[in-house]
Amino acid sequence: MFQNDTLENLTKCPWYIPLLFWIPIIVGCLGFYFKTQTVDPLLFLELAFGGHIFWLLFEYSLHRFIFHMKTTGFVMNIIHFLIHGHHHITPMDANRAVFPPVPALIVGGPIWALMHKTLGVRIAYPILLGFVIGYLVYDMTHYYIHFGDCDNSFLKNQKSRHIHHHYLQPNINFGISNPLFDVVFRTLARKE
Repeated sequence: MFQNDTLENLTKCPWYIPLLFWIPIIVGCLGFYFKTQTVDPLLFLELAFGGHIFWLLFEYSLHRFIFHMKTTGFVMNIIHFLIHGHHHITPMDANRAVFPPVPALIVGGPIWALMHKTLGVRIAYPILLGFVIGYLVYDMTHYYIHFGDCDNSFLKNQKSRHIHHHYLQPNINFGISNPLFDVVFRTLARKE
């Protein structure tokens, strides 16, 4: 896609790289959290669950309003193509089916910093844990529904919805890892 090898390599990512990159960060943050905080297990789980729901809304919003924004002008069309358009043109490019760590850090870094600053470690870390786990579920689900053999009925349905999004109606079925917000915002494809 790019003539510059550095840019080209920053846009390619084998499916397992997000796991290798983010799991040690998750473990390190959890270690820090449990070492420095008085932990209320129920509060921790509630906040992590809330962080996961926050991820689902973020995933839906990012896909619907950023990845599928209507663009005008040469520069915006190029940016849109680089963000998501190439995926719709070459959906079976296995090296571009998950979000590489560098762009993920660019997107996620400000979210982490804002939550850390406004909510503090005790509240922010469990929410961020749920958020990052949601992101990893998203990446792995997206890869799997493109390249895996979906025996599980939930994944079969997700694959069916995503294929419908790619090949029939790109203006619906924005939830990749879960259709929750497609249901809430009525963008889930109706069964014919």
